[in-house]
Amino acid sequence: GGLPEGALASQTAISMLQEAVRSGRKAGELEKIFSEINARITEIGREISPDNGIGTTLTAAVLNGDTLHIAHVGDSAIYRFNPSGTEQLTIDHTLEQEIRNRPDYNPRIPIPRRHSHVLTRCLGQIDDLEIDLYTHRIAPGDRLILCSDGITLDIEPEEIHQRILAAESPEHITRELIDLANERGGRDNATLVALFAEH
Repeated sequence: GGLPEGALASQTAISMLQEAVRSGRKAGELEKIFSEINARITEIGREISPDNGIGTTLTAAVLNGDTLHIAHVGDSAIYRFNPSGTEQLTIDHTLEQEIRNRPDYNPRIPIPRRHSHVLTRCLGQIDDLEIDLYTHRIAPGDRLILCSDGITLDIEPEEIHQRILAAESPEHITRELIDLANERGGRDNATLVALFAEH
C-alpha cells in the first residue's frame, strides 16, 4: 500500500489468516476474521507510525465443494479463466476504479495511470472497515488465480488466459507468471496462488 512497514502489515495479516485456518474457522466467518486482522494491524500502526499507520491489501478464498467464498480489501484480485473467457471476481479498491464507478464517468477521458495504484481501501487505516464478500459457483475446468497487482502490471489478463489454459498444473503456472512478471521489470511485488477445478 505504499505506507511504512508494509511488510509487517502483510505478514501480520497472513499470520492471523493462517491461524484462523489452523483453528478450523469457517467460510462464514471470513468477514469477522478480516475485521480482527484489520483491528490488529490498525493497533500496530498506531504504535509504530502514529501519523500514517500501516496498511496492506488482503484477498482470501475458501472453497467448499463447488462454492467459492471470497473476502477482499484492496487491489489484489481473483480471476477466473476457462474456455469461455476471463472474469475478475473481485473489484479493485483504487482511485481509478472509484472514477470508473461514478455515474458521470466518461470513458473517452483518460484516467492518469498513477490513479490505478492509489488505494481507497486497505487493512490498517480505519476501525470500521468495509469488507467485500463474494460467493461464486466454480465449475469443472475453471482455473483461478489470486494475485497482487505486481502480476497484472506486466502481464495482461488476455495473455494470462492463454498461458493458464495451456498450463500443466497450478504449480507450473504460478512459477511461470511470477518469473515472467519479474523478467518484464518486476515493478511491484509479484504474489500469486493458482487453483484448478478438475473435470
